[in-house]
Amino acid sequence: MSDTLQALNGAAEAIWLASHDTWPGLSVEVLPEVGSTNAELMARGRAGQASPTVLMAVNQTAGRGRLGRSWLAEPGRCLTVSMGLPLALESVPGGGSALSLVVGCAVAQALSAHLPAAPSPQAGLGLKWPNDLLWAGRKLGGILIEATRSEEHTSEL
Repeated sequence: MSDTLQALNGAAEAIWLASHDTWPGLSVEVLPEVGSTNAELMARGRAGQASPTVLMAVNQTAGRGRLGRSWLAEPGRCLTVSMGLPLALESVPGGGSALSLVVGCAVAQALSAHLPAAPSPQAGLGLKWPNDLLWAGRKLGGILIEATRSEEHTSEL
């Protein structure tokens, strides 16, 4: 696991360095183990952490997918990463459902430049509504959008 942790720390530093000039407040973190990257960032949001954060983990022991389904992540065989953003979700046209689709399209577009050419359009990179990225007919990843109110906004309800 130490090689994987070292590789993720190097990737995190590269992401931070590449984004620092355009997004100076972004934090990029790597944990050796966490229950769920999403749950960790949701807890931080509820506690009032408002800085944008990318959180990666070598081992995720209690990952969750859509509708509370279990998301199993074998260490070293997949990437578990979440991004926490302070966002007024009610101002996003279409809300969370639209945001999930937009994020899925953006990730697919970014990945398409780095994947080998597919033998056919059906075997290439695609999205399966509402939140799955597919490559060659297999699930490559998932997009899970969750929202919570921070403590500082609770009194405004």
